[in-house]
Formats: sequence, structure tokens, C-alpha cells
Amino acid sequence: MNDSTFIRCTYLAWGELPDAQRAIVHDQFADFHAALQADRTPEQAAEAFPPNVRQTAARAAKAVRAFEGAIGEKTGAPPTYVSLPQRRGTTFAVGIRSFTGSQTAADASNEVANALGDVLTALGAIEVDSVSMD
Repeated sequence: MNDSTFIRCTYLAWGELPDAQRAIVHDQFADFHAALQADRTPEQAAEAFPPNVRQTAARAAKAVRAFEGAIGEKTGAPPTYVSLPQRRGTTFAVGIRSFTGSQTAADASNEVANALGDVLTALGAIEVDSVSMD
């Protein structure tokens, strides 16, 4: 596939968090997303998280920026909750959205999904997984 071929791309990471931590992590990702939307540097966006997570979050912010550059649109990493068929209740998720882009964008979406999953893991989420589609 050449880079000018347009395909459907998305990125999503999810994980299970204790009830008491879900709201905190949601707020942290909301601040991270807002910083990305406000064109803060990756390091500034990573300040939304505790110090031990910031390096991992800065890598995720850089991956988001690469994806945004590949599709020419701001996307960020919005937090949400999703229902998964194999689980009861809702699961914390970040980054769910679909886009159209090139193979470069598809590769970049995979990097974002993995990096966001790493942030969730660093925050203590369990059963963390991520997906990107093309």
C-alpha cells in the first residue's frame, strides 16, 4: 500500500481501574487532552500525570502529535468509558475516534494506541489493551 492510499484509522487504549481511581485518571487524561488541544509541548501535556508517569505520557503526546501531523487534524486523547462484551460494567478508555488517513497515519495510530496503553499501565490499570485499525 502506498502512502497516498486513504484508509480508516483509529486509536484506542483501555484498562480496568478501581472505582476510586477511575475519576482521578479520567481527570488526568482530560487535562492531558486539553493540553494537547491547546498546543502545549508533550512535556507540558505530561504534567497532567504524576511524576513517575510523565516520561511515558510525554512519549504518548509525541505519538499523538505524529498522528495529527499525518492526518492534518488535531485529535488529542479524549477520555471516555466503554462497554466491552466480555466484561460487566464500563471500562476506562482513551482515544476513541475514527479518522481517514494514509499508511503513515495508520502506522502512527498504532504507536498512539500502544503509548496510551503504556500510560494506563503506568497509572496502575490492569487488563490493559489497545487497538488501532486500518
